[in-house]
Amino acid sequence: MKRPCLISRLILLGFLLIGVGTIYAQEQDFNNALSALNLSEQDETRIDRIQQSYLEAIKLPQAELAVIRASLTREMVRSSPSIAEIERILRSGIDYEVQLRMAEIRRELAMRELLGDQRWTRFKQLARLIQERGGDQEQLLQRLQRTRPELARILRIIQQYTK
Repeated sequence: MKRPCLISRLILLGFLLIGVGTIYAQEQDFNNALSALNLSEQDETRIDRIQQSYLEAIKLPQAELAVIRASLTREMVRSSPSIAEIERILRSGIDYEVQLRMAEIRRELAMRELLGDQRWTRFKQLARLIQERGGDQEQLLQRLQRTRPELARILRIIQQYTK
């Protein structure tokens, strides 16, 4: 009677080991991809400047769009919302939307110019992966800070880019 229980435990242990091995392999692949970006300190500094410029450029349009969204909400909850007023409010935000999009495009082009096509493609792939992985990035960042600080810096740069 004890053998089926032992066999079940062995099977469960096998699945756990496979899972841990897969996670470890994925993390190693991720670390290798970070390393392959081969960012110099100068690259990191320039990326930081590009990102800071982007964040500065989007402050005003984001604030204005928040005000416009509030106006739109206020109009929509009125007992008799005016379609003409809703359209006017929406149109008032178009220039700010364009400013946001242009800031994104300027940042993308500056990053691509700095990194070159291949490294830019890798950077974008890693940024997408980071967004998909979500919350477990903080644990990975902490591990990298202890074991591979140069990769932790790169991960932090990519995380800032994805915000």
